[in-house]
Amino acid sequence: MVQVSLSTSTTFDGDLNALVEDQGTSLTLRFDLDEPAPAGGLKVYIDSNTEQILNRLDLPGAIANPQFENLNLLATQTNVDNSGLAVQITEGSTFATVTLDVFDNVEPDTFLPETFDGLVEASLSLVTADQIAPEDQNAVTNVSDYTIDPNGASSTVLFADTESQ
Repeated sequence: MVQVSLSTSTTFDGDLNALVEDQGTSLTLRFDLDEPAPAGGLKVYIDSNTEQILNRLDLPGAIANPQFENLNLLATQTNVDNSGLAVQITEGSTFATVTLDVFDNVEPDTFLPETFDGLVEASLSLVTADQIAPEDQNAVTNVSDYTIDPNGASSTVLFADTESQ
């Protein structure tokens, strides 16, 4: 069975794995496989501990100007509370990446200030099909069978409005 690891990097010019809205930084998610993705591809799922965190990323901009390698973007799904994302790695690939710009939202946020305003630390973690939360099972479908590399199971990303945060 394919083993998957997750890593993240940002374009923030500093020591932290951070996205800063007023600097327009970007997040790259990288998935590494210990063997090529099987026939039909490998659908993997990442979830976070932060409701709506995907909405701090410029998803409309990513649709207009996609930056990815070895992914079938048509198979992408988000979970019910926009805290997680499923992507399909193309058949035969040993890695895949997707780069997403941070979204510069207006402060203060009236919808969910605890997610959209200020500094938020989000832990992004790989999840196997049998670990998908019951409320997300209708939104995130057809996740493949894979194991998770314990050294690449999760990554923490800081989301901030300004560098000073």
